[in-house]
Amino acid sequence: MNILILNWRDVGHPKSGGAELVTMEHAKCWVRSGHTVTWLTSWYTSGKKEEVREGVHIVRRAGSLTIYLYAVLFLLLKGKTFDVIVDEAHGFPFFSPLLNA
Repeated sequence: MNILILNWRDVGHPKSGGAELVTMEHAKCWVRSGHTVTWLTSWYTSGKKEEVREGVHIVRRAGSLTIYLYAVLFLLLKGKTFDVIVDEAHGFPFFSPLLNA
């Protein structure tokens, strides 16, 4: 399966916390099981725009708030290429079911 994770932060973000650590553990398990995992998240000053961490393709774009707008465009252009979308809501969801129906 091709899995997309939408989260405003990733494990490399300076303000990441437990939610990101747990998400990474799930993602690593899915990769070990043979799935492809992409994690769309916000960019931060010292972060790379893209990297692969323990088999998880991390894509960093926009800021902590503007990532939600970027995700709309990303889902409209590439959403149908994913079999599963994990929409993590930390106060505000990405509304992926509305965009990928």
